[in-house]
Amino acid sequence: MCPDTEILSAFTDGELAPEWSSRVEEHLNQCEACRREVTRFGQLTSMLHSRSAADEEAEEGARIRVWRGIMRRRNKRAYMPLLMRYLRLPLPAFLLLAFVSMGIGALTTSLIEGPVHAVAEKELPSIPEEIGIHNAEELIRYLQENENGVNITIQLPDEPHFVVVGEPELLRTAEYRQGE
Repeated sequence: MCPDTEILSAFTDGELAPEWSSRVEEHLNQCEACRREVTRFGQLTSMLHSRSAADEEAEEGARIRVWRGIMRRRNKRAYMPLLMRYLRLPLPAFLLLAFVSMGIGALTTSLIEGPVHAVAEKELPSIPEEIGIHNAEELIRYLQENENGVNITIQLPDEPHFVVVGEPELLRTAEYRQGE
């Protein structure tokens, strides 16, 4: 049984324990396929360890290009929406800003509520009790005739009156879809 490729790779790199190395050597003396695999691993290792001047220049050029790209992106100011930006304020400045904002809010509220209270205090006309509107059509007609603001109170009955129309019936889906 042949050893795993990971074991052969570790043997090539000298990473196996001595007792395992001796077993792999015995196997390599008998197995041509594993010998080719170890030879291939050895060639790959030597290729990775041998570097030419051209490889080193290419590596240095790539390193410089990557570094320039990083620095360009770092120096380039990206647009960030206003709501996504951080605002750093010292605590006293933040408290002062909060009090000024509350003051502006209170002033605005008092200016807006002044006229509202005047309207609310003014008596609005209401539907005289003796008119007695009994349905929605009469109410709509009355509102169209009187364009002034009107207070309307709708009296609901004390007890609900439900009208049962027909009896509940169970239908099968086939019967229900028959009318479609």
